[in-house]
Amino acid sequence: MNKRFRYAIPVIATFFAITLAGCGRDITIEEFMDANSIKQLLSHHEAIHFVYEGYGFSEDLYFNDDLTYLEYDDIAFIINDSENWQYNRDDGTLSRMWYIMKDIEADEARMKKENYGILGDRTTLEDITHIKDNGDGTTTIKSIISLADSEKILQESYSNLPNDYYSSKIKREYLVNTDTLELICYDFYLVKAGKETHFGRAIVDYDDDPPELMQKMLTGIAKYNDREEHPVTKKIINAIYDKGSAGEESFEFVTDADCKVALMWRDGYAPDTDRNEDYTDPDGTVHITRYATKD
Repeated sequence: MNKRFRYAIPVIATFFAITLAGCGRDITIEEFMDANSIKQLLSHHEAIHFVYEGYGFSEDLYFNDDLTYLEYDDIAFIINDSENWQYNRDDGTLSRMWYIMKDIEADEARMKKENYGILGDRTTLEDITHIKDNGDGTTTIKSIISLADSEKILQESYSNLPNDYYSSKIKREYLVNTDTLELICYDFYLVKAGKETHFGRAIVDYDDDPPELMQKMLTGIAKYNDREEHPVTKKIINAIYDKGSAGEESFEFVTDADCKVALMWRDGYAPDTDRNEDYTDPDGTVHITRYATKD
């Protein structure tokens, strides 16, 4: 399974001054990325729909003011201000993602998933090689990433490529709106010994309807929330860090017995499954205790 390739991080102020042919102005990589930040795009669009298809990997992202939807590797997520949800295509289960940590930590953990952008954080490594005003309101921008950075990205992000692919440079060819720099689509190539191999393509639609699976998840979430507010049978989950140590911490989550919960431990911790405890009270209340220790 491929690892994630496009987690966005705060943009490093790396500047490559370039001139857009026919635009009569200079532009920087930072300006290009800012124009395609989710915040900027949603300031004048109701929704952004990004679809990527590439070598052994696909990704479907949808953003609006209320939530973020992410789908890849048969897993889908819905993220809003206070909660995350996960849907597994393999078994058709919808789960609330419970961040087992203090509120401020949970907010920061959620932001890691909310910080998606449609360009990706590696854009700061790109060097612009070609710009062309197409004369139809669009501009083509081509870029290249150095061999050393490309090799690192490919090794970190893809585990099943042919060996000779890893020693390639990454090239991107963007089609953007000339006036706003908003992304329309881009193609992703691997370049080696003068030969280009098409690796993937992304297309962006604005003010589009939500993906079908996202709508299905939202329906399921509404039913789930109703069950949590009016549980038929309670399920009490206790999660404990570093049991028996001076730093032991415990957290509790209460829901309906039929509601699925995905436990999201702190980074650096792993479940201690040998200690799992489950029992049911005479009244039907389900008790689940899970433990985690440092890796």
